[in-house]
Amino acid sequence: MELEKVTAEIRPRSDWEAVDLGVSLSRSHLGTLWRAWLVTVLPLSLLILLLFFKTMGWGIFLIWWLKPIWDRVALFPLSRNLFGEEPDTKATIKVLPQQLRENWVLVILGIGFAIFGHLVHRENVDGGLIVLFWLCLLGVLFYRSSIYRAFVLPVRFLEGLKGGRYRARVSLLSRRSSGAALGLTVTCVLMEIGLFLSQFFFLQFMVPEGTDWSFWQVMKNFFQSEGDAFPFWLMALIAAAYFVSMSLTSWFYTGGGFALYVNSRTWSEGWDIELAFKRLGQRIGLVVFAMSLFFVVSEVHAETSQERVEEVLASDDFEVQKGIRRDYQEDSDSIMRLSGGLGFIGALGNLLFWGVAIAIVGGIIWIIVHNAQAFGGGMSPSEKEKGQIKTLAGMPISPESLPDDILATAKKFWAEGRKKDALGLLYRGAISSMVSRDLVEIEESDTESECLRRLNGKDLPEYPYFTTLTNAWVSMAYAKEDPDEGTMGQLWEEWPFPAEGRSR
Repeated sequence: MELEKVTAEIRPRSDWEAVDLGVSLSRSHLGTLWRAWLVTVLPLSLLILLLFFKTMGWGIFLIWWLKPIWDRVALFPLSRNLFGEEPDTKATIKVLPQQLRENWVLVILGIGFAIFGHLVHRENVDGGLIVLFWLCLLGVLFYRSSIYRAFVLPVRFLEGLKGGRYRARVSLLSRRSSGAALGLTVTCVLMEIGLFLSQFFFLQFMVPEGTDWSFWQVMKNFFQSEGDAFPFWLMALIAAAYFVSMSLTSWFYTGGGFALYVNSRTWSEGWDIELAFKRLGQRIGLVVFAMSLFFVVSEVHAETSQERVEEVLASDDFEVQKGIRRDYQEDSDSIMRLSGGLGFIGALGNLLFWGVAIAIVGGIIWIIVHNAQAFGGGMSPSEKEKGQIKTLAGMPISPESLPDDILATAKKFWAEGRKKDALGLLYRGAISSMVSRDLVEIEESDTESECLRRLNGKDLPEYPYFTTLTNAWVSMAYAKEDPDEGTMGQLWEEWPFPAEGRSR
C-alpha cells in the first residue's frame, strides 16, 4: 500500500463525513463494481437458484447467508482504486473462489442449512418457514453477521489478520468509529428493504388499470401458498428483486465501511502527517537533485576548459621564437586566469548547494519542534514548561479562568438554580488545583473517567472526594440527573482543594 498514490484526500474526518467519502467512492466506481459483480457474484447466485429451483426461497436464503463473501468482492476493486490501482478482470475473478475457500466454514454451514430447509419445506411449507426464520435469526445473532461487518472487513480481508491479532486490531480501531459503523449497518438494512419493496411498487404502478395483478395480491400469495400452488414466476421475481436490492446496498455499505476504516487509521496512525512528510521529502529530493546536477555540470565545465587551454599551449603552432613565446606567455597567463574564473563558478555552485541543503534540514527540524504535539506530545512546548493544561473536554481549567473563591461561587450558582454551572465549577476547580500542584498529569483529550483512573493508585487524600464529585458531575452533565442533598452536602463540607492553587 503506497499512500502517495491515494486518489482521495487523506485527512482526519468526522465519522459520517468518512461514510460520505465511501459512498462517493462507490458511486464514482460503479462501472468497476458492476463488472466485478457480473463475472463473480451473479453467475454463482444464478447457479444457487437453479439448484434450489423447486424451493427457491432457500436459494435466496443461501445468497443472503453468503453476503459477507459478496462484500469482499466489492471491497477488492474499491480498495485498489483508492490507492491508484485498476484491477483487471482476471484478478477480480480470483477473489471469489479464494474467499470461498478461506471461509469454508461459513460456506458449509450455509449449504447445510439450505439443504435441510429444502427437505423440510418439501414436506411442510409452514415448517419450512419456521425453520427459515430461526436460521436467519441464528445467522444474525451468533455466527454469520457482525453489526460492524463493513467496518471490520478490511482488517480481515486487506490486513489478513485472524484470531487474537484480529480481535486486538478491531478493538483498537472501533474505539472511535463503532457508533457510526452500527448506524451504517442499520441504515443500509433499511435501505435494502426499501429497495426490495420499491421494485414491487414500481411494477404495480406500471400495470395497466383493470388488471387483477397487485402488489398486495402478490404478498398474499406468498404467505398463503401451499406446496406446488406457489407460482414459480413469482418466486423468480422475488429472487431478482432481492438480488438487485442486495447488490446496490452492498456496494455502498462496503464503501462506507471501508472509508470508516481508512479514517480510523488516519486518526490513530497519522496517515495525513506521513503523507505530508513524504511529499516534503519528494520536494527536497528534487531540490537536492537539481543542485547536484548544477554542481556536477559546473565542475565538468571547469575541468574541460582547463584541459583545452593546456592542449592549445602544447601544440606545435606555439613553438616559435623565444621573444614571441615570452609575449605569448603573458597571454597564456591571462587564459589561465580565465580558467581559474571558471573554477570559481564551480566553487560557488558547491557553496550554494550546501547552503540550500542546510536550510532545508533546518526547516524540517523547525517543523518537527513546533508541531511536536502532532506526534504524540499532547501539549505544546509552552504548556509543558508551565506543567499544566488550559482546557479539559472543552472546559477551561486554567487558574486565571476560575474565581478566587471557587466554593462560595459554586454555592451561589446552586442557590440561583444554576446546578450544572455549580458542579462544573467544582469539577474544574478540582482539576485545576491538582494539575497546578503537580499531583496528576492530565491531557486535554482525557475524559472524566480517564482523569479518575489517573488518580487511582496515587494514594491521594483528595481521591475519595474527587470520585464523588466526578460521579455527580457525570450524572448531571450526561444523564441530566441532579445529585441528592446528601451528596451535595458532602461536596460542600469536604471541599479539600486549597485556594492558593489559583495564584500559581
